[in-house]
Amino acid sequence: MDEKGDVHYIYTDKTEKNNIYLSAKYTYYSYTATHAVKLKGGYFEASNQKDFKKADSLTAINGIPYYRQKITINTQKKYRYIRFIAPEEKDCCLAELSFIGLDENKDTTLLKPIQLYDGMVNNPSLEMLQDGKYNKYYTMSTNQLTVDLGSPQQLTHIELIPRSNTNGIIPGYQYELFYWTEKEGWKSLGKQTAANWYLEYKQVPANALLWLKCHNSGKEERIFTYENGRQRWW
Repeated sequence: MDEKGDVHYIYTDKTEKNNIYLSAKYTYYSYTATHAVKLKGGYFEASNQKDFKKADSLTAINGIPYYRQKITINTQKKYRYIRFIAPEEKDCCLAELSFIGLDENKDTTLLKPIQLYDGMVNNPSLEMLQDGKYNKYYTMSTNQLTVDLGSPQQLTHIELIPRSNTNGIIPGYQYELFYWTEKEGWKSLGKQTAANWYLEYKQVPANALLWLKCHNSGKEERIFTYENGRQRWW
């Protein structure tokens, strides 16, 4: 039954099998989605001066970063200070904010900031932004967030995860996909430990009614079909 109350009949075709890509186990809440929408239009700039009197533009958030966005930085310059400027005056929420760069051997590494400035020096919330806990989030008190990397570093990527309902696919978590059968009820298509921010399931019966379960965390689950390369929630 859809949001209008109309009934749709689903006929699973076991003779046709498809590969599908899943991004979540439950639909995005509208009130949580606003936190991702607020970040659109924000941008990053970098400097080797704490006051940013001489700053270079790094990148901007042009889309809505639902669940996660990893941005490539195309510069060989090294910077000590990175500043994120949000389009909203305050209340932008981030669950994670990571900076990836090159070490002295030119290997990719996670850069560890030593200080966070958001109207307060050495803000203890810095740890919250890199603790790997996506259900905890940091609320900006102004529209500017400055990170001190300790010394000039060459950036390759910036990864941000906004506040969300944490129902997206999370690397390292174990999931199990089911499809509905008339005779056997819910039948498993196998368990997977997510290696990325999505799951790929192969040989899924076409037009099936599906249900994705996470065995690590969260009880919110919702039935869906897979149509035109996307999950459709019911």
